[in-house]
Amino acid sequence: FVARGLFVLSPLVATRDQYVLLVCLAPIIFSISTPAYAAIMKDIYPDSLRGRLMSAVRILQSVAMLGTAFAAGRLLDAGWSWKTMFAIGGVLGILSAVTFWRIPVSSERVENGERPSTGAFVLDTLAILRHNVGFRWFCASVFVYGFGNIMASTIYPIFQVDELRVTNTEVANMQNLASVAQVAGFFVWGALMDRKGPLMAVFVSVAIVSVMPLCYAVATSIGLLYLASVAGGLAMSGIELGYLNTTLLFAEHGRAAQYQALHSSLFGIRGTVAPLLAIPLMHWLQPRGAFLFCFGIMLVGVGLQVLSMRHYLRSAARARAV
Repeated sequence: FVARGLFVLSPLVATRDQYVLLVCLAPIIFSISTPAYAAIMKDIYPDSLRGRLMSAVRILQSVAMLGTAFAAGRLLDAGWSWKTMFAIGGVLGILSAVTFWRIPVSSERVENGERPSTGAFVLDTLAILRHNVGFRWFCASVFVYGFGNIMASTIYPIFQVDELRVTNTEVANMQNLASVAQVAGFFVWGALMDRKGPLMAVFVSVAIVSVMPLCYAVATSIGLLYLASVAGGLAMSGIELGYLNTTLLFAEHGRAAQYQALHSSLFGIRGTVAPLLAIPLMHWLQPRGAFLFCFGIMLVGVGLQVLSMRHYLRSAARARAV
């Protein structure tokens, strides 16, 4: 509620530093909710149907994003202020948080158990990487792949404006294509996840999204950028569903929030460091060279995902044998 509500203050932003503070502070606050969100998803969705149920929710979300992107690009080109657009988004975000607040949950509560200190909780959470080898490889894949993806994503808008001179409307069109592909992807990924498991969905998704920096590296017109948007939208729906469900797949009973907290922490580290390295990389290799470099990093992440899948399958086979 607070994180999304911050955007209501957008009309008061008068300097660049205030803008940076706004767009940095909001996700920091919002990240506090992610472990609880994972625990709620574990609680309210049965394991056998979670992929399809979460897909249905994401489809509605993507349809709303499609309409929003279509309208926002044209309103910006028509002279509307980004401050007004952000404020409207903040109001809608508040309404969403209030609605989510009303979801009934039935998670078991420990009334009399001894609660660990914060330090003990952190150490116990970090120990997950030591004793759960499959999840360790999965986290490594997410970190490495995501590092390359975030560096490339930092350079995308600079390349779009400086090299190809795209307009706000064209950016909105790319977002619309990505949203349509994302909606289509949710129909596919949810069913695939319930049949083949979330690890396979993540593997295919990260392989597809790795096409994006390759498209940008060779693009001389906006046509390949549209293809990259389709690939990104299709893949991101699988990643969005797959990351959370893979975390829940590896998590022992009652530890979903800890696993998600660890996963989100690694997200935060890569999301903080990668953009800071992206611009020096762009100046060193030029945008196209930087995209190829990011493509190589993302392929390493795809390989690490294969290791995670293999270890999980071996562990599952041993468990069935026992």
